[in-house]
Amino acid sequence: MGCSADPPAVLQTDNVSWFQLLNATTADRVIPSVIEDSSSKQSTAQNVLAQHDSDWLNTAFTKVFCSMSAQLHVYGADSAANRSSSQKLFPPDQLYNPAITTAIKAVKDGLCGASTVLLATPSGKDPVLLTAEAPQSQALCEGLKGSQGQAVDVIVLSRGSFPTVPAQPPAIVYQAITGGACSYAHTTLNLSILCYVPNQLPVSDLLAAIVKPAISRQLDALQHKLVQSGKVQPWTAIQVQPPGWPHCVTLMYPLPAPSATQPHTSTGEEEALKATRQALHARLGLPPNRPLLRLNNAVDPCLVTGPPQVLPGGKTLRLQDVHVGLGPPSVSGGTLHMIDGSYDYHHYMQDKTDDAGWGCAYRSLQTIHSWFRCQHYTHAPVPSLKQIQQTLVDLGDKPQAFVGSRQWIGAIELGYVLDELLGATHKVITVSSGAEMSSKARDIAQHFDTQGTPIMIGGGVLAYTLLGIGHNDKTGECAFLILDPHYTGSEVLSRIHSGQWVAWKLPDGKAAAGGPLFVQNAFYNLLCPQRPDVV
Repeated sequence: MGCSADPPAVLQTDNVSWFQLLNATTADRVIPSVIEDSSSKQSTAQNVLAQHDSDWLNTAFTKVFCSMSAQLHVYGADSAANRSSSQKLFPPDQLYNPAITTAIKAVKDGLCGASTVLLATPSGKDPVLLTAEAPQSQALCEGLKGSQGQAVDVIVLSRGSFPTVPAQPPAIVYQAITGGACSYAHTTLNLSILCYVPNQLPVSDLLAAIVKPAISRQLDALQHKLVQSGKVQPWTAIQVQPPGWPHCVTLMYPLPAPSATQPHTSTGEEEALKATRQALHARLGLPPNRPLLRLNNAVDPCLVTGPPQVLPGGKTLRLQDVHVGLGPPSVSGGTLHMIDGSYDYHHYMQDKTDDAGWGCAYRSLQTIHSWFRCQHYTHAPVPSLKQIQQTLVDLGDKPQAFVGSRQWIGAIELGYVLDELLGATHKVITVSSGAEMSSKARDIAQHFDTQGTPIMIGGGVLAYTLLGIGHNDKTGECAFLILDPHYTGSEVLSRIHSGQWVAWKLPDGKAAAGGPLFVQNAFYNLLCPQRPDVV
């Protein structure tokens, strides 16, 4: 929806369609870039504008997030023909529609009735019961927001659970069914509501003016989905925030919510929704070859960032995107060609494994694997060094004695493992000597422009991960953004930057561990993983 230059009364994202924003200072319309293919990218100006509006939203509004599961009990007429169908419990006709409408109304009455109140849990603060009598209800919503813009987590409660409210006798609701034998179906609707609330809105207005209407709208949308499908089945609402978007968008899928025992959707479930995601990608102007709208793309608005990966057997968190914050390379008149997406920094001595002197290629593979995880191409955990070795043994590339050894691997072996574990294809750029690395700058730039995946540099003496290249196409001058897996220290970003373990390097520069970056008379293979063409 369009917005005027003045802040609107409330911005809500509890619908499938996305809303337009106007720049807070210029009133220019902000339209997300429609990326026709993977070779097109948003310009710097567009990214800056998107960040500007994201900052404006976080400054002028308080995000309120409400997530809950609602049990849907559907009673309706059931014909003999319908009972024999394994696909639909009800025909989508005049018998089915009222049954769904009645069931949704019952859920609405329970969640949006006069007896409900809110329990808010501001970030880093104690829960607050927002009744009309509570002193916090006289404050403004701005007082609930987190210090870094996190959403306020709210829970809808019934006053009937409070001891101060007189107990009500149980009641039985009877509804006569016409048109055949009575049928019953039950399912779970997983609601997820995110609203952008003006900072100056009184807390006392939050439930009636914002939360209840949002819940009601989402239930109306789910009612439409259930009637459309003709099936009583689980539905789950999620929030996603596509790259470059200043706000989240809410999607609804006919899937159960992830759980501890089933944290990810199955391949079959993802494939069944492929056409739906493709339509949404086209509708939202998103690239047609990136998994941006899957159930596992869901964000938790109450967190500052997504949960980082925990090291196996330890408490240290892996650092992510360690190149962020570096200055530009010293390439006069050059252009930047960079990795597209996030990754975890894997290096020597992690996972309580002393691999100094032999594990650099393994660590580069782990970093590449983490890129596929971060972009939601896979849910598989990053393999350990022994698992990488075992994969090569299982493929017949190495003997059994290879597992547990300290033997090196190169770019070709990495390609085998990525293909086996992720189904990821790759290309190899062969460089006959380190002295000729600059001659491949154009090929490397094209890889980052079209694929955006990190490159493993193997051969010579040391293995690296390549995150980008600065290149002047006219002069041939170039610099490489090297992520060095030979770092053995703790997860301290300032130490990694100061030691140049991630840094722009000239072709004749020095490695962070000492010695030349590229050995002049040694050959190199550059493993270039290809981005999967999926949504």
